[in-house]
Amino acid sequence: MEYRGSKNINIEVLDAVQLGDTTSYAILFETQSNNIGYAHFIKGWNGIFKIDHSGHGTNLASYQSIETNKGRYGILVGKNPDFKIDHIEAELYYEKFSFTSHVSSEEKFVKYEQLPNDVKEPFPAKLTFYDKKGTEIELTAFLV
Repeated sequence: MEYRGSKNINIEVLDAVQLGDTTSYAILFETQSNNIGYAHFIKGWNGIFKIDHSGHGTNLASYQSIETNKGRYGILVGKNPDFKIDHIEAELYYEKFSFTSHVSSEEKFVKYEQLPNDVKEPFPAKLTFYDKKGTEIELTAFLV
């Protein structure tokens, strides 16, 4: 697969999840340089999918807000090196809302949570990583 404006970015699709009962899907992929990314696909009335947007990067995990035909969703995508992460808390910066996603058994993941309708600013979010004991994991633990 190639992206416009990029030279030959080859990807491997790892997972695809439908966001609740919507026409939106989050596709988890990995680039040839081992970066994790996602694409937001929308299924049309004719059954054909179109890419709404996509992105990838070098972060351990990232958060994105996606607007669907049935509300807004918070999406977490990332890696869990050596299965050190038990769960991740995503706390919105400008709203009083957070959600937790369990990733203990997944080396690479895409997770989602429907956001309340009254959330006006669903992006950005602070991500906090926890081990199985509920202790916060410092990012430096993944550099060893």
